[in-house]
Parts: sequence; C-alpha cells; structure tokens
Amino acid sequence: MTDRLYSRRRIRMQKIVRDYDIEHKQFGAQRGPIGPSARAVFNIIAEMADRNGQLDAKVAEIVPRTGLSRPTVQRSLVRLREHGFLDYYPSIWTSRGTGPIPIYTSNVYCIRCPPALRSQRHAKRHARFYDRSQALAHAVAALTATPTIIQELGS
Repeated sequence: MTDRLYSRRRIRMQKIVRDYDIEHKQFGAQRGPIGPSARAVFNIIAEMADRNGQLDAKVAEIVPRTGLSRPTVQRSLVRLREHGFLDYYPSIWTSRGTGPIPIYTSNVYCIRCPPALRSQRHAKRHARFYDRSQALAHAVAALTATPTIIQELGS
C-alpha cells in the first residue's frame, strides 16, 4: 500500500515538473525553462529516491541512467535547483587520521515542490471543493424546493 502511495506521489511530482516546464515556456522558444534533459534527470532522481524523496548518490551514478553527459547532468541539476524542484547538499565523511578531514563522497538530493506551486495547488484544491459544495447546496435546495436557501446562496 505504501509503495503504491509513494509511486503516486512520484508520478505526481514528475507531472508537476513537466506541466511547469510547458506552462512557463516562452512563445517561440524550443524548450521551457527546465528543459527535457533536466526533466529526464528529475525523473531518474525521483525513481532512485527513497520514500522521503531523498537520494544519496554521485553524479556518476545518475549519468549512465539518463544517457546524458556529465556536464549536461550538472547543468540540469543547477536548473532544477534554481526553479525550486530539487535541493542538494554534499555528503560529508570525515577520515580518522590526524584530525577531522572532510571527504566529499556524494550528494544528498532532496525532491521539493516550490512554495509558489504549493500555494497554487492548495488554492485550486479548495476552489474545487468550494465549487462542489456550492453545487451540492444548489442541488439540495432544488430538490427540497425551499427558495430561502437559494436566495441565501445567491447573495
């Protein structure tokens, strides 16, 4: 059950990225602000991530799965970070030598939904609910034939 729920969330985030890219595409431009390569990188990260939307991986692990070059993957990661869909931080290990020496082995990628999109989705969800409840109230009022309820909703 939880795996199915997680896959639904993953697919929903992939659709949000795709829709954002299409919606913000400039007229006459060949691609949107994110681009197809960044969408491919996001899809691979989303598939490799755990249930919390986090992935501890090297860029070298992402490159063969996407089929893109290393610089293209790095540019795509920067583009996804700029638009708020992805955060990444270096994963630091310390060596046990003469002192704590940081060793950067990989990155921790965190899938995010930008706050602006989150608030838009929230507003749409509540607007849809309001429309349904208003339609239901009108249907109930029509069935019971009480003109007072219809007049209250209309004003």
